[in-house]
Amino acid sequence: MQVDKNDLVTTLLELYYRYVLYASAVLGQLNSTFVHEHGECIDSLLNDIAHKGNVDSETVDEVFFPFARHTSWYDGHSFAVGLFPQPNGKSQESSSEAVNGYYGGYLWSTMKKNMGLSAQSTDFLRLLLTMEIRGAQTYWHMFPSSLSKNVTISRAAARDTDLVYKNSTFRSNYMVGYLGMLDAVCSTYFAKELYFAHLINLLPITAITSELFSKEYVRGQYEHVIAKANIPKAWRGYSICNHAIINPTNAWEEAQNLISSELDEGISKSQVLYFISTLEDFDVSNLTIIGNVGADKE
Repeated sequence: MQVDKNDLVTTLLELYYRYVLYASAVLGQLNSTFVHEHGECIDSLLNDIAHKGNVDSETVDEVFFPFARHTSWYDGHSFAVGLFPQPNGKSQESSSEAVNGYYGGYLWSTMKKNMGLSAQSTDFLRLLLTMEIRGAQTYWHMFPSSLSKNVTISRAAARDTDLVYKNSTFRSNYMVGYLGMLDAVCSTYFAKELYFAHLINLLPITAITSELFSKEYVRGQYEHVIAKANIPKAWRGYSICNHAIINPTNAWEEAQNLISSELDEGISKSQVLYFISTLEDFDVSNLTIIGNVGADKE
């Protein structure tokens, strides 16, 4: 059997490369010089996680890019970790970062095609992206069997999740923290609190977030978990964005008290406000807008 030895050192690339791919797509859209000077390097990063060819895993001209390195076509989603031994086999914690890895690749390739340059197939990247979203909604996002009167759920959503996880107590957690080939748990590698399992599977906040998280799901998830939790200050930007999916106007008011320097490095107050403002139910009338008063340096 031919083994990709690089997989030992490329664990989590699909998650980390997402930030580079997304930023490169934005920068390339604003400055074409960046694409011409650094495009080949960014293409290499993209091919390392989302290469369309080489289904036979062959080395060509001393270059080896495996076919869709992290994607499990059988499981219907990606695995972040590689070949090093773990009791539960391959696993993945942040399904949302995996989604954004393929989303960033899609944006990069779309931007290059719009410039008339050769690029990775956007259709293939859309396939990986769509499959990752469906996988996250199937194996990470859970609906409990009993819901409060304020939460509605389609029969189809309840039936699908019942086929995956039979235990209603487990499903009442609403989110799988990390999923292994042999297990699923409602905690994370770095903390046991349930809200961390939810927010690590929400970040980063981009345009694809509202596609990944349906309003139907968030109505129950936010009410029963996030709204009841004492969210640490550094993570409040994410929890407010979570709330914004179902109530962007109230979330906007909550965001006025954020201070970027107190938030996680992956988010800022301006990013939270921008995300909220793009949501379809956002009401721009009678909004509170608090500028910088010495506390927030954006």
